[in-house]
Amino acid sequence: MIDKKSPPNHPSKFSLELLNPKYILGWVGVALLYFVSLMPFRLQIAIGRAIGKFLYILGPKRREIARVNLEMCFPEKDHDEIEKILKENLINTGIGIIEMGIAWWSSDRKIDDLTIHYKNKEILESDEGILVLAKHTTHVEIDVRLMSRGLKMGGMYRPQKNKIINHIMINSRNKYIEGAFHHKQASQTLDYVRIGKKMIYAADQDFGSKYSIFVPFFTENASTITIPHGISQEGFKVVLIKINRKKNGYEVEAKEIEPKEDQLEFLTNMNKTYTDSIIESPEQFLWVHRRFKTRPDGSDVYPKWKSREKRRQNERRSS
Repeated sequence: MIDKKSPPNHPSKFSLELLNPKYILGWVGVALLYFVSLMPFRLQIAIGRAIGKFLYILGPKRREIARVNLEMCFPEKDHDEIEKILKENLINTGIGIIEMGIAWWSSDRKIDDLTIHYKNKEILESDEGILVLAKHTTHVEIDVRLMSRGLKMGGMYRPQKNKIINHIMINSRNKYIEGAFHHKQASQTLDYVRIGKKMIYAADQDFGSKYSIFVPFFTENASTITIPHGISQEGFKVVLIKINRKKNGYEVEAKEIEPKEDQLEFLTNMNKTYTDSIIESPEQFLWVHRRFKTRPDGSDVYPKWKSREKRRQNERRSS
């Protein structure tokens, strides 16, 4: 049981439950993912694209959420332009499944070979605490591996519904993340920065209204978490790491968010840095998340997904 007092890098222990016959397809899938992780990079991408084409056809609810997000963020684009980005985005989600295996099982040497360049890495090479902002891309798992290569960083994780994937994800991340925190340990992650560590934190999602204010995100006012500004006001650097996939690997770039005393000014600049990086490769951003679920007028812009809401309610009751 994870609680606020649990140490980071809490391992996922193997249990006989994972050998239940109902998980056999899950183990077959993991075995195939491991096999693909040994292949050349371009072949891995091709396999991921094939998976993504099936996701585009078989995931109508996620597809509609992504379409709403794209239409809200790019009102200047016509229907055909939106559909083109949408299709490529779902294909990139398929590639992201393959990239999970690359992140979990590749050697450090292969990760280094896939890093085309790491621009401004020196910003992170200090003994000071830094809040490292990550972008929710379709390749977020390998992003964590890339950005933390050669640097001691902490990060957060949310348990996965699939118990096999959850078990492998936690134990794999523990190998390349110095401080892996459960998402319920948010206060500990900030203390981690305060003791001089680097903490990966994704501030580009809608975390509700409790610790957020409405700040422009593209052309919309979006609920934006205020934690990065608070950490900045304590005198710590806030640095966004941008990662884009290219044909032969990944380009990584660090950019410091300029400190501002005014909260709205700082968060507006932070969101602008996020959106500028998204525009470079919009098909690689994770549009299937409900970025605008909290609205100033209380409205709901997304299609109803009853089974998902029921599952979330059950999770909240059990937490």
